[in-house]
Amino acid sequence: SPYARPSEPRRSGAGSGCAKASRPPLRLEPATARLLGPARRAESRGSSRGAAFGTAAPTPARRRLGDLKKSDRKTDPKPAGTNPEPIQEPRVEESRGCGGFAFLCALAGHKEAITGISMPMGSDKLYSGSADGSVRVWDGNSGKCVDVIKMGGKIGCMITHDKWVFVGISKSVEAWNIQTGMKLSLQGPSGLVCSMTIKDEMLFAGMADGRIMAWKFPAKEINSELVAILAGHDRHVISLAVSATRLYSGSLDKTIRSGMGP
Repeated sequence: SPYARPSEPRRSGAGSGCAKASRPPLRLEPATARLLGPARRAESRGSSRGAAFGTAAPTPARRRLGDLKKSDRKTDPKPAGTNPEPIQEPRVEESRGCGGFAFLCALAGHKEAITGISMPMGSDKLYSGSADGSVRVWDGNSGKCVDVIKMGGKIGCMITHDKWVFVGISKSVEAWNIQTGMKLSLQGPSGLVCSMTIKDEMLFAGMADGRIMAWKFPAKEINSELVAILAGHDRHVISLAVSATRLYSGSLDKTIRSGMGP
């Protein structure tokens, strides 16, 4: 054929059956070489990036945050040999003193609510009254209970004046002198005595029925009679205060009343 390439002579010798004859390099015309020169240089530079004649390599697809494995996520490296920080438990602060005061101990013994505590003048004994019907006497230094007095009924309130201790119970006010041992029982209330105060030798007591009763004190007789009875409140009188000329009373009926003495 006129288009057939002329056959090349076969080399003789060892390995002649495996090796192929090398082709002579292709020669281009000078004008053609100038035109193809830039394209060939770009091809040689882009071959390392997988691109030819200025074609960019494909960009890898982006991965979503949820597709990352735990091993792919970055963590802050910790120095070798360090222990993990312990979990901090909430701190519970203890009761501390303020202004030089602090709780020392708890005086336990009453079975029901405490309704009054008092310490007579010049005494180291604390008296406490409770709804369980008892008065307990505590040593002010050791905190130990040194005596228990049964009153026979619920105690509504307790106060002290000078050497006297006053205990309000149902239908009476019981009083005793811690120095002489003298005892008095002030009769007249029809219900529980809820509050007391004393002023100018006059003892006032607020009652559960809303009345206020007054006795002259110190009484000359063991069973002193009432001096005055004041009415006006609809419910328990739970607080009393006395000025030079007036008596003030606070009640569960949400009112404060003022009275004037003789």
